[in-house]
Amino acid sequence: MSAGTFDIKIEAGTDWPLTLYLKDDADNPKVLTGYTASMDIRTELDGPIVKNLTSVGGTPQIVIDGAAGKITIALTDVETAALGIKQGVYDLLLTDAGGTGNISKLLKGTVTVDPVVTRV
Repeated sequence: MSAGTFDIKIEAGTDWPLTLYLKDDADNPKVLTGYTASMDIRTELDGPIVKNLTSVGGTPQIVIDGAAGKITIALTDVETAALGIKQGVYDLLLTDAGGTGNISKLLKGTVTVDPVVTRV
């Protein structure tokens, strides 16, 4: 399966959520139980990592609801304000923890960050 292309727009200084629902060939929720996810935002393909998001660790920015085939990616207002870029690239990888450890690229694309004007 090829990765889908989806360009992201983030308003700096605001909470940013993205929710994805994966379906199987029969249009049922794809079971993602045991999967982990990781997403890097970089300035360019070989550029430095601006933000790494993951579904594992203390405060994950990616939450997987395995039975529902649902992936929620979220950044807080503080995190979006700290991105410090106007444009970059990203991809979202899923790792099957069902013994195979297969890694697949789910999404890829550009990230556009609109700067915050109003300070709260």
